[in-house]
Amino acid sequence: MGYTAGVRINTAGSPFGFSNSSGKVKLTAPFFMSFDPEDVRRDITCAPYELRDVTATQTFTNAPFGIYVAKWDVRKMTEEWRAQNAAVSTKTGYGINWVVMRYSDVLLMYAEVVNELYGPNGSGTCGKSAMEALAEVRSRAFNGNAEKVSQYVAQAAGSKESFFDAIVDERAWELAGEAVRKYDLIRWGLLIDKTVEMLDSYKHAIENDEYVADLYYKESAGADPWYLVDYSSVCWYEEPESTNDYKSVSFWGNVKKDGVIPDDNSTYDALNYISSGLISYDKYAGFQGAAGPVVNRHVWPIHTTTINDSNGHLKNSYGFN
Repeated sequence: MGYTAGVRINTAGSPFGFSNSSGKVKLTAPFFMSFDPEDVRRDITCAPYELRDVTATQTFTNAPFGIYVAKWDVRKMTEEWRAQNAAVSTKTGYGINWVVMRYSDVLLMYAEVVNELYGPNGSGTCGKSAMEALAEVRSRAFNGNAEKVSQYVAQAAGSKESFFDAIVDERAWELAGEAVRKYDLIRWGLLIDKTVEMLDSYKHAIENDEYVADLYYKESAGADPWYLVDYSSVCWYEEPESTNDYKSVSFWGNVKKDGVIPDDNSTYDALNYISSGLISYDKYAGFQGAAGPVVNRHVWPIHTTTINDSNGHLKNSYGFN
């Protein structure tokens, strides 16, 4: 998991062990921008940076579909973990005790079920209402800001349907990168809808210049070299009035030239092939429908050896050959 799911270490001299962890699991710019700016989970969850050079300093990346999962940034690990990894000689991250289920997951499943049975305000014989369970999760995400949490939950609780939509969003913000989202969307029947929603969101944002073209930030003078970026200074949503003392990198919205998106822009081209096994999407025309008979193709295909051993009783379907 340390090699695959965390923040990429792109250096041959890392203080955290063998170089070039891959960070294969990625998040997206529309997901990052969907967070409330005051939600502490955004920066705990999303890492639009790599760790480079021998000091493993943060270097911002501008890949809108290549945001690493910050929950497994090696700098958050214990000294014992770092010492263990510094001693290895293979491209493997060790020492992550994978979480199967967190209490927030329990609360959100509870809220979902209670809402289906009794509505947002109901609790049946369980004692805690769906609203209270959702509020407990959000209270932690907003450092106990009771007014902000209560206003959001009250608005979500207008109907069973709106509260369900809030649960769908909350499970994304809370559990991203923990290998549950795809299966949530499958059981809700929303896998295609939410995939298209993400692509539409990025397409609209780029065409309408909704993302900053350049990301401005400051570095913390005299700070530990692992933490040179002053995260509180990062201008995620708009450029500062004065750029003095700021550094900058091109960012997610920086795909246009003279106000026009070039036909060969590789970032914009990505819309055509992201989730292409599930849907057909055109960067100009948008969603074109499901990619063949795939609406129910949510599980792995059966292995060839198993099919052969079944003597004709088993076969693959949904386009698996």
